[in-house]
Amino acid sequence: MFNLVPCENDFEQAFADFCDVAGDVVAFAKNAGPQKLMIDYLKPEGNRSFYVPDFFVRVQSGDYYAVELKGKVDALVPYKAMAARQWCKAASGGKTKWRYIYVPYLLFQQIAASSLENLARACEPSLFALLEEAKTKQQELPLFEETARKKAEDLFSEACKKAGLRNVHKEVEDTLRQAVNLLDYAVRAGMPDFSHAFQPLLRPLDKYAIKILSGKLVPEIPKGANEHSDFFSPYIRNLPQKEQSLLERYQRYLRHNLVFGRPIQRLGTLLFCLEYAQKGGWGVSGIWRAVEEVFAGDEMGTLYNKLEDVNKFRNTHVAHVDTALKDPHNAWEAMRKWIGCVNLMVDFALK
Repeated sequence: MFNLVPCENDFEQAFADFCDVAGDVVAFAKNAGPQKLMIDYLKPEGNRSFYVPDFFVRVQSGDYYAVELKGKVDALVPYKAMAARQWCKAASGGKTKWRYIYVPYLLFQQIAASSLENLARACEPSLFALLEEAKTKQQELPLFEETARKKAEDLFSEACKKAGLRNVHKEVEDTLRQAVNLLDYAVRAGMPDFSHAFQPLLRPLDKYAIKILSGKLVPEIPKGANEHSDFFSPYIRNLPQKEQSLLERYQRYLRHNLVFGRPIQRLGTLLFCLEYAQKGGWGVSGIWRAVEEVFAGDEMGTLYNKLEDVNKFRNTHVAHVDTALKDPHNAWEAMRKWIGCVNLMVDFALK
């Protein structure tokens, strides 16, 4: 089919990673683009609509699968599933066989199947429940899926406990859960690299970096035009050339982020400000005096140490994959640090 897959979310990326290593998968493709398959179905009120399965997969036996990945179930899913089953039955003929797989997100995270056939068998109860719901219009959660939900909850609670988190901020809870579940699945499935599990956490790192910078420094920016200009261009010619270059670069980043709203090097800028203040600064006025004042102290020191540790791991294993992350112990240790750091950033952003 294709050697690149246009994934739209982390669940699709995780499924593509699974297909890459599944023992019986020969080829797979995202059902996308102008030639995508659209299956027509009837809504409960009788109106006709169209349903687009997420993936097509071909296995070693020669059979084909239409795959639906579902994180959050909506009321129309049972009717789409029934139509997809009927389409697969109609498309099968001779040596060509089509099957439909409905894959709930939590179930996928818990199974760690080694082949698509195993995944299909594990997901059959969920599909059966959907088809029954379409007939009876009564929603029912299969026992296996409910067990998977409980395991996922226990897994997240244990990860938070080991990370030292008593309370998890609602703003990031879903993202932290997703990262923990992705790592758990990658480890149990024996994937060759676990770094993709940290991808969901990259966005909140940047998001809360700028929130902390804005919350601490925007109130310090002078209102007058002349004072404003001097604030972001303090005198630094008395410093060595290396220090001058660093301050010029980061005061430019600060101005872009805080004044113009241009997201540039948000995490790196916060780290530099924390380091500058924690190491006592270089005696510069303007923006750097404000940085030195608002990012000093033990609490900011704790944030700096945690964030610096996360950033080093990020640059080595996640943003730039210099070294594959293969050791489960190291991966889980890093995950606990990451979720603790993200939650701590929200603490500071909300203060």
